[in-house]
Amino acid sequence: MNDQKRNEIQELVNQKLNTSDIFAVKKEDDNKSSSQAKMLVGQLHDAAVMETVKNDEAIQTKFKSQAKKSIETELDVIDQELKTREQVATYNANDEACKIYGINNAVPTWQIKLMRVGSGFWFIIYWVFATLTIAPINVFFKGIKAFIKNTYVVFIFALLSYLIIIVGIPILIKLLNG
Repeated sequence: MNDQKRNEIQELVNQKLNTSDIFAVKKEDDNKSSSQAKMLVGQLHDAAVMETVKNDEAIQTKFKSQAKKSIETELDVIDQELKTREQVATYNANDEACKIYGINNAVPTWQIKLMRVGSGFWFIIYWVFATLTIAPINVFFKGIKAFIKNTYVVFIFALLSYLIIIVGIPILIKLLNG
C-alpha cells in the first residue's frame, strides 16, 4: 500500500472520529425509508460511543477494570480445567486403588493419592498371605493340570501337595529331631 492511500484512509478515519463531524448529517430527502434513518441513527450512535470511549477517562477506567476481571476469570477457568484434567489422569492411573475403596473419579487428587498408598499397604498384606497360600496351590494346580484334565482331581492333588509341604515337612522335622 503506498503512502498516498494510507494518508487517504487515515484522513477518512480521522473525519469519522472527529466530534464536529459526528453530528454533521447531510440533508436527506423526505421520501427515504425509515430503515435508512434507523441505519443513520445507528451509525451516529456508534460514532458517538467510539468518541465517548476515546475521550472519557471514567469510561476507559471502567473498560480496563472489566477487562482485568474478564482476564482473571478466563485464567481461573483455565486453571480449573487443568486441575480437572490432572484429577482425571491421576484417577485413571490409580483406577484399581480407587475401585478397592469404592470411590469414583470425582474425588480430589490428594484423596486418590491416599487410596494409592492404602491400596499398596493392603497389597503387601495380600502378597504375604498369597505367597504362603494361594500362590503355591496355584503353582501345583498348573503343574498337575498338565497331566490330569479333571479340575476337581487336580485341585485335590494340588491341595494335598501344599499340605504335605506346609504341614507334613515341619511335623517330619520335629519327629526326626525329637
